[in-house]
Amino acid sequence: MLANLEVQLSNGDEVDLRGLRDSTRLVVLAGTASEVTRSINLAARAAEGLQKNQVSIVPYFTDLSDDSAGWQAMKDSSSNGKWDPWLMRPVDRDAWAQWIKADRDQQLERMGEGSKGSANIDKFLRCYVIRKDGKIGARTVGPPAWPKLVKQFEALPDSDQYGTP
Repeated sequence: MLANLEVQLSNGDEVDLRGLRDSTRLVVLAGTASEVTRSINLAARAAEGLQKNQVSIVPYFTDLSDDSAGWQAMKDSSSNGKWDPWLMRPVDRDAWAQWIKADRDQQLERMGEGSKGSANIDKFLRCYVIRKDGKIGARTVGPPAWPKLVKQFEALPDSDQYGTP
């Protein structure tokens, strides 16, 4: 279940996604290290807008069994010894892998086996936008258009009939 997945914040605290409800929108990026890193670098250009709209990015590297070297490199290259505050590190990679696989399988089932996109679903970066209420607001293949995403968040009302978007 998505709400039970845990992330590590830049200050080292660990929290489950349920604990971020009503305060943070998440963008989960699942793909190879090169695809995810490229998308994070593009997101850095929109970091101010992401932070203003309470958006954090959770990068999940599908081709690495241990991502600690990359996270340590981000800490070492920063001026304060922490990675960017808008990045959250997935905790318990197996649980994240199970959730991503289950979601992928569910999407493949919806698309149907003969669907044009079903053969390529594992070849590309997958992006999940998690709303403040903890529900998946969007799924895409490929990196998001960060400036456009920030504008969409800025246009959202503070609340709607379902709660906080």
